[in-house]
Amino acid sequence: MNVVFDFDNTLFEAERLKFALYGFVETYGFSQEDAKEMYRLSRDLDGHVTFSPERFCEVLNVAIEKKQQGTSVDPSFVREHLMHHVGVVTGAIELLTLLKEKNISMYLLSLGVSEWQHEKVKMSGIDVFFASDRIHYTTHVQEGKIIALRSIFGENFTGENTYLFNDKPDETKVLLASFPELHVYLRCDVTDMRYVRADFDELVNEYGDRAMYADDLTHGAAFLHIS
Repeated sequence: MNVVFDFDNTLFEAERLKFALYGFVETYGFSQEDAKEMYRLSRDLDGHVTFSPERFCEVLNVAIEKKQQGTSVDPSFVREHLMHHVGVVTGAIELLTLLKEKNISMYLLSLGVSEWQHEKVKMSGIDVFFASDRIHYTTHVQEGKIIALRSIFGENFTGENTYLFNDKPDETKVLLASFPELHVYLRCDVTDMRYVRADFDELVNEYGDRAMYADDLTHGAAFLHIS
């Protein structure tokens, strides 16, 4: 059995950091809508994820200079602020511990800038569960995980005997279609405003027992049929 974990919003409470970031921006006299737009501008470029504290500060400092609302912000201040809001999803540590005890092959596959993703993985403490050669990062939004899974398991990978823990229903739909034997457990984060429960229900209805979702990871072991 192979078990592959996404990181943000699956193992790691990424929305918590996002809201903390909005609050940080508001202390400089900007609105939450301004903060959301800054995050959007710093996150994506030409189909790739680009977010990092450095990139975010570039966007924020342009806005500060334009509005003359204070001195420029150093990325170290953003990092320090975000570190106070680090958290893992309920059930994540217990599930990872169980899989490690049973010597089940685990992989971490995360969408984002590798340096920043690696920082968050270490901050969360989740890095201890994965061998370094089983941690993979990709910035390509549309096809990054498809390419990465084929790189890990081979070009003829079908998803056989492989279970993925993920969060995005639209991305997951593409993965299930690409790998006809893959099974996926989706973590539904109610604070992630990009999706509603109907999106998850639609996916489960379409793919039956190949997909399920829950608000946390406490049902992960049952999904994998282990105890």
